Amino acid sequence: MSTSWREAADHVWTALRLLGLAGGKSCDKFVPTEYLKATPSARLALLQGIMDTDGYVADGAGRTAAFSSSSRALTEGVAELVKSLGGLCNPIRMKQTQGLPAYTLNFRLCEGAVPFRLRRKAERCNRGGAKLYLTVVSVKRTGRSVPMQCISVDANDSLYVTTGYTLTHNTFVALDMAMALVRGTPWRERRVPAKARVLYIAAEGSGGVGGRIKAYCRQNQIAADGLDLSVMYAAPNFMNREDITEVLAAVTAAGGFDLIIVDTFAQVTPGANENAAEDMGTALGNSRALGEASGAMILLIHHAGKDASKGSRGWSGLKAAADVQIEVIRHEDGTRELHVEKLKDGEDGLRWGFKLEIVELGVDTDGDPITSCIVLDAELSKPQEAGDRKGVKRRGRVENHVLDIMAMFGAADTVKMPDLVARAVDTMPEPEDGKRDTRRQHVVRAIQQLSKEKDGPLRLEGNVVVFYE
Repeated sequence: MSTSWREAADHVWTALRLLGLAGGKSCDKFVPTEYLKATPSARLALLQGIMDTDGYVADGAGRTAAFSSSSRALTEGVAELVKSLGGLCNPIRMKQTQGLPAYTLNFRLCEGAVPFRLRRKAERCNRGGAKLYLTVVSVKRTGRSVPMQCISVDANDSLYVTTGYTLTHNTFVALDMAMALVRGTPWRERRVPAKARVLYIAAEGSGGVGGRIKAYCRQNQIAADGLDLSVMYAAPNFMNREDITEVLAAVTAAGGFDLIIVDTFAQVTPGANENAAEDMGTALGNSRALGEASGAMILLIHHAGKDASKGSRGWSGLKAAADVQIEVIRHEDGTRELHVEKLKDGEDGLRWGFKLEIVELGVDTDGDPITSCIVLDAELSKPQEAGDRKGVKRRGRVENHVLDIMAMFGAADTVKMPDLVARAVDTMPEPEDGKRDTRRQHVVRAIQQLSKEKDGPLRLEGNVVVFYE
C-alpha cells in the first residue's frame, strides 16, 4: 500500500510541476488552460472544488455565489469557468487589506447547476429567486486571419467562452471607423489620408469581433486577408505600468500601429474607482504613455452614466483629459446618432445618423442563421443646429438596458413583469460594498417610464408587459 501511495503521490507531483502549480504561493495560483478546455462536467467539478474551499453564498436568497482570493489569475480563472458553464459574472473587485489584496467575484449559475458540493454550502444556494435565461444565439467558425474562440456546443474541440458581455452600438461604430482607416476609404464623407494600421483590444465581448469583421467584409465585398487590422483578445490592466509595457512590446513586435482601440475602458481598469481622479488619472496617464511611446492614437470606448445627457460615466475630468470625444446616442424614436462633443483644434458639434443592419453569415448545425450587424448611414429624424442638444430627448441608461433585455425574450409578445425585472436586475452590476441595492427600483421605474411613452416599445397591463415592434 505504501509503495502504491508513493507512486500516486509522485504522479500528482509530476503533474503539478508540468502545469506550473508546484511550489507556488497563494497569490500565484491559477486555473491551467487544460482544465479550462475540459468537458462541461469536469469544469463544473473543478468549480465546485474551488468554491468548497474558498467560496461562499453572497446573499440571503441563495442566488449569488462569491469567490475571493489573493490571486487575481485564479479569480479570473473562476470567472472563465463560470462563463463557460453559462453563468453570469459581475466585474472582479479588488480590496486592499493589511497583507495581500483580495480579489472578489460574484456570480450566478443557471438553474439546476450548484457551484458547491459541500452540503452546508449547497443547501444555502439556489433556494429560489430569479432564474437565468441564457440562449445560444449562434456558433461562428473562425477564420485563419481572425484568431478567436467559439462557444462549446457539442463541439469536438471543446473550446469555451472566455468573455461574454452584451454588445453595444459603440463597438460597431468603432469597428466601422477602423475598417475605413485600414482600407483608406472615406468615413462619413471625411477623407482618410492614407491606409492606416489599427489594433483592436477586445477586452469586452471578444467572442463577437470575428463575426463583426466578417459581416463588414461581406457587406462591402472585400477580403479580410491583407487588411492591417489586428485584434488582441485580452484585457490588459491599464492601472498597471507593467501591463502597458507588455502591450507596447507587442505593438512594437507587430511593426507599430496608427490607432489603438480599447474596448472598453472599464474592462482595462479592474478594481479602479471610476469616480476617483487619482485612479482615472493613472489609467489615462498610462493610456497617454502608450500612445506617446508607440506613436499611435488611443481610442477608449466608454459607457454613458445613469443620465445619458451628462455624457460618459465616472470622473468628470475624463472629457477634459481627452483630445476628442464622440458620443453615440440612441434616440427615443429608435434612430442612432454620432455627435462630436469635443475636437481639440478642430470643429466640434458635427452629427451623423446611422443604423445597424443585420447581416447573415451562414447557418449553424441546426440550420439557424448566424448573424452579426454592420453600420449604415441613416437620416436623423429630427435635424437640428450643430451643438443644440436641448431638442433631443434621450432615454436613460436603465431604460436602454431594459430595451436590450426585451430582445432576449425572442419572439415573445408578452412577459410577466417580475420575470422582466428579475432578468434586467440579474444582468446589472451589483452595488459597491456598503451601498444599498436599488437596482430593482430603478428597473421598475424604467419600465413604467417606457410604458408612458407615446407609441412606445411596451405597455403595462396589470402584471403583464406587452411588447411592440
